[in-house]
Amino acid sequence: MAKDRFSRPPSPRLPERGAIVKEWGGRYPVAIGYPNVYPVAMANLGFQAVYTLLNADERVVAERFVLPPAGRPPAPLKTLESGRLLTAARAVIFSVSFESDYLHVVRLLRLAGLEPLAADRRPGDPLVLAGGVATMINPLPLAPFVDAFLLGEGEVQVPPLLARLLALAGAAKEEVLAGLRELPGVMVPALDCPDPGAPPRRPVTVTACRRLDDFVPASTVTPSPGRQLALAADFLLWRPIFSSRSTAAVPTGAIFAPPVSSTAPSATAPWPRCRPGWSRPWPPATAVLALSVRRWAISPA
Repeated sequence: MAKDRFSRPPSPRLPERGAIVKEWGGRYPVAIGYPNVYPVAMANLGFQAVYTLLNADERVVAERFVLPPAGRPPAPLKTLESGRLLTAARAVIFSVSFESDYLHVVRLLRLAGLEPLAADRRPGDPLVLAGGVATMINPLPLAPFVDAFLLGEGEVQVPPLLARLLALAGAAKEEVLAGLRELPGVMVPALDCPDPGAPPRRPVTVTACRRLDDFVPASTVTPSPGRQLALAADFLLWRPIFSSRSTAAVPTGAIFAPPVSSTAPSATAPWPRCRPGWSRPWPPATAVLALSVRRWAISPA
């Protein structure tokens, strides 16, 4: 139950600050998703930067989706801003930072009502694009599930990507993918590596920002003060500690803390696997204070 508290998206009583809500009429709809739970997604500056860049174009409406909390019954996946189904979007973009989230990409596609394999999707389904650090390093593990990869910095790729998508808004899927393939840093698995396990047929240059000062990362969307207090109170009440050097074995929604040790392990000593443990309980006065703060934070205004 504690894990579910930390992974819930904000409720109407706990709105966000900075979320961008637009009318859909006459705009190109894009769903941008992070394949992990809400707090992890909102802590990723790259995800937030691409969300902001997409919505900077008035011809585009971009809404977010994230991995549902663990234990929630399966339900059709909807965007956070307007609650629309992902199938209503023209393009679905994943921001993938860690290899451990690959399986979450497949799960999100299923929850969205889309076939995970790109070859099985229908012509009228949204385009499925993917970018992020993990795909920039090696896109091939996700190649069977993605229509096109954006290999490089989102700050550089988003403007030409939108221009090409808008120019080809009425074209068939094959024509759109062929047009995207002409952009720097775009890899189309169906055209570039149709044979599973084989290297791509052509080199793809990863795009990069020439002037980092032109793109200062920032969290444009943050939880409301009430939700921040509720999360802090939950942390005081539960305080699960996970000691791990890798996220590969970490359950979804876990909270991380450095290993509790007076000395760091040597370079040859193995680091512990994900080992959950509980620290000493807080004094009763602290627990009462945390409960009071949480009750005030989630109460209706």
